[in-house]
Amino acid sequence: MGAVDVLVIGNEPFIECQDRNSNSLIAFYEAMAQHAIAYREQHRSSTRLYMGALNHLDQPAWRTSATDRWMDYVRQTQALDGVDIHPHLAAVSADKAYLDYIKAWVDRFVDAGGKVSNSFSSLDSMQSGNLLVLLYQETRDPRYQKAAAQIRTRLNAYPRTSDGGFWHATSREHQLWLDGTYMVLPFLERYGATFDDSAYANAEAAQQLVTYGSHLSDPSGFFWHAYDESGTQTWADPTTHHSPEFWCRSIGWYAMASVDVLDYTPRSDPNRAKIVANVQNLAKAIRKYQDPGTGRWFQVPEKPAMAGNWTETSCSAMFTYTLSKAVRKGYLDHSYQSVADRGYRGVLAQVSVGSDGLTTIADICIGTNVGDTAFYLARPRATNDPHGLGAFLIMNEELTRRA
Repeated sequence: MGAVDVLVIGNEPFIECQDRNSNSLIAFYEAMAQHAIAYREQHRSSTRLYMGALNHLDQPAWRTSATDRWMDYVRQTQALDGVDIHPHLAAVSADKAYLDYIKAWVDRFVDAGGKVSNSFSSLDSMQSGNLLVLLYQETRDPRYQKAAAQIRTRLNAYPRTSDGGFWHATSREHQLWLDGTYMVLPFLERYGATFDDSAYANAEAAQQLVTYGSHLSDPSGFFWHAYDESGTQTWADPTTHHSPEFWCRSIGWYAMASVDVLDYTPRSDPNRAKIVANVQNLAKAIRKYQDPGTGRWFQVPEKPAMAGNWTETSCSAMFTYTLSKAVRKGYLDHSYQSVADRGYRGVLAQVSVGSDGLTTIADICIGTNVGDTAFYLARPRATNDPHGLGAFLIMNEELTRRA
């Protein structure tokens, strides 16, 4: 198994892991942990880093229908599909046991003919297509191409706003949520690159980012969580139709989608410059509102002094990833790396090891709908919520690759 380009973390509140004692995947995460620990020790950091996070995905499986079993698959891939394993981790990803684990797991949902029993009625449900692309790349089994093509074909008739933005879900009529960009666009780009569909994939992904940005960007550099073209949602502004508040993790989804989509967007694409400009404007806001005390960012990012506001770990990891990757790719000047490094230290400060020797990551917002300021501030803070586990892995791989 070569360098693996997998793992996207979905916007769902739970992971129901049916493989409750999966030694192979636990070993995979522990190997990554040892890599991270070795890196930190090499650089004499005072912060100890551990990544034995898989054990915290050990949640009861409670879904039974074919469709819900696919959603169980989506949630599980939030952990499996949560990290880009770069070439310098080839030794970790080379063990065939990890590929066997992923394949056996995915094969529960892909039948002998390559069909997945799912209507793909939300962008969230499409995210796990990343594993289908990965498995085709590794095995050349046509079943995985056929299964991935179901998602790609679904986009041909998937509902859109009048200017072409993908609805967040068929049950969220006329709505664009920032979250959705990360749920579908990286998959679309990987699908296009693998199956000779890059002309469509590159243009569509870039246009989606620009369309979402046209409705949700703010002069501050931040982005509103959601937009309702119909204006009928209670949270929709009567004039702009966007939601009333910034939510840090939704901005993180859009930020990560932007820097990942740019990996594929040709320089000739007229939307490329707009995406880069959005990343640059957002980076200014991220730098401005970084908490000087912790290095993290707040749940409601532009109101750090508001009573009840708190630094949220998953978005802090996402912002850190975005800044560091954008510096590496040349979208931001090198001064932003120090902001990313402070963010990294801030997230690491939320990582500890329990009496059982297992990793815990604190202060992660659970799955969240669209709301007002009070709604976001009141969201429960969880330890080891999968949104934070996946974001941590993605961030850590980006930051440690600089070694």
